[in-house]
Amino acid sequence: MTTEFAARLEQPKYMAEWAMKNVYGLELSAEDKDMNAACDEFVKNIGRTGHDRDHEIAQLFVRALSPEVVNAPGEVLSRMFEEGNIGEFDDKRVEYLPKNTLKAYEATVGGNVDASFIDHTLITPTTKFLQIETNIPMHELRRGGYKTVATYINFAREAFEQKKVSTIMTAIAAAITSGDNFINEASTAPTDTSMAALALYLIDKSEGEVPFAFGLNKYIQAISNLNNANINKTDVQKSMWFNSGFLTKYSGIDLIGFSAQKLLADGSYMVPNNTLIGVAGKIGVLDMKGSLRVYEREDIDSEKIFLKMTGYEYSYAITDITKAAKMAIA
Repeated sequence: MTTEFAARLEQPKYMAEWAMKNVYGLELSAEDKDMNAACDEFVKNIGRTGHDRDHEIAQLFVRALSPEVVNAPGEVLSRMFEEGNIGEFDDKRVEYLPKNTLKAYEATVGGNVDASFIDHTLITPTTKFLQIETNIPMHELRRGGYKTVATYINFAREAFEQKKVSTIMTAIAAAITSGDNFINEASTAPTDTSMAALALYLIDKSEGEVPFAFGLNKYIQAISNLNNANINKTDVQKSMWFNSGFLTKYSGIDLIGFSAQKLLADGSYMVPNNTLIGVAGKIGVLDMKGSLRVYEREDIDSEKIFLKMTGYEYSYAITDITKAAKMAIA
């Protein structure tokens, strides 16, 4: 690996962005093109010799899968959780967001009233540990060079992030089963009545943050065609609706859609079906634990490089579920 090549690996987020640009055909900078040439020579040589002495392919994955790299859909989590990083062996307890339960009474001068208290309950976050194991045929390294590595890096990043998002979204939906923040929609899509109830609840709960709602695109599209969504559309919104069929806002809340065609490896949706989730600020904490480790082994008999990506560990705790609302759709 050249000194220039190694220097690029040290740039935060560079490897992940480089991989995405190559996989999705985005515009490449002069630096990216130099990286392609350097990486291509290095990767194809490994494919020819079957030997990666310093496990440099593993290093590429480690750099690309760092916690600093967050893309949609992970950005949605950033709007919902206070995020941080803790050590691999660290334990953490968090406090449910205290409610103002102090009571004021009329009293006589010098007299006493009943005491009231604040609940400072501590909870232990839920911890999840994700791992990916795969292999790259050496003939693919010889044939695709840098494109093969970029594709595997991008697929691994998406698989980790999408599984994390799916797990947390499912937990949020499961935490709301009744109460003021549970809206039952008997139709197969949101209506003006159910959306008005959702929007009102979120705006009432918001403390300066812009509330938002997310779900599968089919529900966001249905919301975009509701009567109330068409009132006083700006020219920009009209253009957006005609071009894509979607709006980004409804009654003061942002709308975020997830594709039903982009499934996880097990065939499940990234966000729960028959559900719309609304959020009005931070509902909890989300920490990445430790750091990713990538183990690499070359097998000249099968002519493959085996990779084990482990240590993708995170913990989350929902400390104020009242700042979230769920619409259950038939």
